[in-house]
Amino acid sequence: MARVRDKGSILNQLSGKVGELVFKKYGDVVIVSKVPDMSSRKLSEKQIKRNEIMKSGSKYAKAMSSDLKTKYALAAKLGVPPNRVYNAIMSYYLKHDGDLEKLLELQDLS
Repeated sequence: MARVRDKGSILNQLSGKVGELVFKKYGDVVIVSKVPDMSSRKLSEKQIKRNEIMKSGSKYAKAMSSDLKTKYALAAKLGVPPNRVYNAIMSYYLKHDGDLEKLLELQDLS
């Protein structure tokens, strides 16, 4: 890990990943490090389950918010502006621990 000390350096303007380097800003200091190796990472059962819930929730939220008529109906039902429907669906799905039945009840717009 390296620290960029020169305030006028172009490296001081960077943030994010560039090739195999990661530029991180902590206040006025820029830290340069290599991309972390996540290949030997072991997920717990709880993490695996939560990742699966997120993946399925994202799939359903995308499908539900892709149709404009459904999107605007859900916006009214959830009390959010149309541009926040996807996030509201994800929030609802996660609050109900990935219960698909609850999500389908939400989609029932009759």
